[in-house]
Amino acid sequence: GDEWATSVLSTIGRMGRILSRPPFSFVPFFQAFSRVNSYLWDAIGAPIDVALGTPRHNDLAAAHDAWVAQVKARVPADQLLIFEARQGWAPLCEFLSPVDNAVSA
Repeated sequence: GDEWATSVLSTIGRMGRILSRPPFSFVPFFQAFSRVNSYLWDAIGAPIDVALGTPRHNDLAAAHDAWVAQVKARVPADQLLIFEARQGWAPLCEFLSPVDNAVSA
């Protein structure tokens, strides 16, 4: 979960901090978005740290690892692909079998 947490904190995880400051904090739409943002982080177990304005890295990593464990426990192994994009297309295509060899493009 550490890589995911790092990625989140360098992208979408910063939104709460950005939206809580002017000029965004004055706009009703962004005020509502900020509340939803907080709710979503709370819901996955990574609440926003008020001092940081973002979820904490360790909370994000733990939430990620808990989610992965839950998925692995609930999804039958033959229906689950543990995949990382750096592996390329082959494992994904093999798992999904998206192309019927009898069909030509």
